[in-house]
Amino acid sequence: AARGAGGRGKRGEGADDEKRLKKPRTGFQIFADEHRKRLKEQLLKAKSEAESSSPLPADGADGEASRAKSKVDGLALAMSQAWKDLDATEKQEFERRATAEKASLKRNLQASVRRLSASQGGYSKLREAIVTYATRQPHQFVH
Repeated sequence: AARGAGGRGKRGEGADDEKRLKKPRTGFQIFADEHRKRLKEQLLKAKSEAESSSPLPADGADGEASRAKSKVDGLALAMSQAWKDLDATEKQEFERRATAEKASLKRNLQASVRRLSASQGGYSKLREAIVTYATRQPHQFVH
């Protein structure tokens, strides 16, 4: 089955996703993870204040789905605007943390390769995962 919005795809793929090597987060992703809850609360508060002043008619299931989508879109817009509003020094801090996370991931990856030997049977699977990761992000393996 094709992956849909938030879907796991075929049955049993979830376990493979857990083991798959993850890309390091960007500065924006670190910022978003830390500020998502606060921004979401602000949006819900603003929305509840707006609804109390002008209630929307009940549209049924379709109306609820479109409002849920607009809530997610609103959160994404609020996060991107908050990121744009940060000054350069605050952005640099998040970018520095992203660079450190990337270096840590690379060190852990290299340590895993050294730790596993061909006799353990896991080397070929790890090698395949590393090659897949490297083809998705070749710029991270070039110095």
